Amino acid sequence: MALHICDPATDRLLRLLARKKGKSLTETLHEVVAHQIEREREKRPLSRPLRTIRNEFCRLSKRAANRRIKRFEPASPARPKLSGLS
Repeated sequence: MALHICDPATDRLLRLLARKKGKSLTETLHEVVAHQIEREREKRPLSRPLRTIRNEFCRLSKRAANRRIKRFEPASPARPKLSGLS
């Protein structure tokens, strides 16, 4: 099977990498593609961490709701002094 790379910049990068690694173009391309596939597999969807955070928040909220929390109630508000008015 033949692969024709039409983009000169991509061809140049592949050849540069192959030369630096001392491997053929086919071996280099195979390594790069295999590496990228592995990286994609390792990615976790954003929904998983968000779901974990949401579940933890709900768990903590329920626990806090079950405790009796004393409300802070300030003393009766001070009335401002009205000077000069009778």
